[in-house]
Amino acid sequence: MNAPQVPLVVIVAGEGTVKEKAEQWLRDVAKKWRVRTEGSGVAHGRDIVGTVMDKTRWAALLESHHRVRSSA
Repeated sequence: MNAPQVPLVVIVAGEGTVKEKAEQWLRDVAKKWRVRTEGSGVAHGRDIVGTVMDKTRWAALLESHHRVRSSA
């Protein structure tokens, strides 16, 4: 990521119903984080960004760029 603000990125990889549950979990965590940071969402001076990726479709990218491997 070449974003000038250098955010911290949370990546959750899943597929099917697990991916749907992960999306809901990430939304819940994001809401709680916003409350905890009084709406700023900043940690140690950096924004936090979250995403859920399809682990089957993006397996090669996840492994090559982020060292995430499928457990299955």
